[in-house]
Amino acid sequence: MIENALEFLEKYKLIDDEMYNYEQNQLIAKVSIKNARREVEQYKSLYDRTELLSTIGQKIISNLNINSIIDIINDEINKLIETDYFGIAVYDKEKDQISYHFAGMDEKLFETVQFSKVDYSTFAGYCIKTKRDIILGNVSKEYKKFTSVFPRSLDGIDESKLKSMIYTPMIINDKVVGAMTVQSMKENSYDKNDLNMLKILANYTAIAIENAISYKKVEEIATYDQLTRFLSKHEIVKLGKLIYDKCKDNKIKFSAVMIDVDNFKIINDTYGHIYGDKAISLLSETITKSIRNTDYIGRYGGDEFLLICPDAGEHEAFEVAERIRKNVENSIFSIGEGINMSLTISLGVHQCSDCDSSFDDVINRADKNLYYAKGSSKNKVVLSN
Repeated sequence: MIENALEFLEKYKLIDDEMYNYEQNQLIAKVSIKNARREVEQYKSLYDRTELLSTIGQKIISNLNINSIIDIINDEINKLIETDYFGIAVYDKEKDQISYHFAGMDEKLFETVQFSKVDYSTFAGYCIKTKRDIILGNVSKEYKKFTSVFPRSLDGIDESKLKSMIYTPMIINDKVVGAMTVQSMKENSYDKNDLNMLKILANYTAIAIENAISYKKVEEIATYDQLTRFLSKHEIVKLGKLIYDKCKDNKIKFSAVMIDVDNFKIINDTYGHIYGDKAISLLSETITKSIRNTDYIGRYGGDEFLLICPDAGEHEAFEVAERIRKNVENSIFSIGEGINMSLTISLGVHQCSDCDSSFDDVINRADKNLYYAKGSSKNKVVLSN
């Protein structure tokens, strides 16, 4: 009887051990499945973020306006990284200037703030100077790792509420063009994955910013004469055609003034083109100070300029032209190497009339009056008959 009981207990223990092992294996299997699902979710999240990052990157690289680039990122950033504030600092190494562009939770872009000199005690300044990342889980406790002074915030940002942030430099071909930041009102909001995402986004943005700056320079060269900073011939004529159409349609008066420097060839032949260019540059400053705020001036040729006077009849335009002539005549132009010279100009004025069928006609009649001025005593203003 006792032997049967012992045999039963041994069988029961064996079955109990098998059941325990089975339950443990089931538990391990459940944990493995749970871990596998978690890994799948993590990989899916990473894939989705990478896809979004690529989409944002393509959008901003194809854009050539800095504010539009910031708007695109601001529209998408919270899908990529949780943030209460997002910002970009654009750095101009040649001028040692930095421009801050910040956006908040309400997706309103704060007014751009520009500093004439970079403050390297700020987080952005630190990033730009060292090319290093900043990641803070508690700003008030950890800021001294990067700067001895608690960085000030821009107007409209409550720095007391900011708890965690990331800053990363924007670099292209080892050249720093700025810094990018995401900031949160929660502590420990960011980890290395967020930093890596922001670094990739910063690389895309660096390319986009560099392209936008290069495009702006090319656009300025095409729009403005580099010596005088007046509109180029193409731009002043294009603008004149728009003004002509508007004035014709609405029966509004306007006038054009052609300006030419008297005997300028002698200056170039005597002193050389470098000094001639300096004289033109100084002359343009005098002209700028003499015209009205509503007037438009362009460099039409080497020493020839086209002035458009909206809402001005012949007599109003004559007053502007005569003021320019007198101011030039009464000025002494110091072109360098101790060379001081006087200049005079001749001007032809024409008010747009019914006989003008295009803006080209207006220019031609003003130019004809200029020809009469130069053909007589020069240093004078001639009106249409």
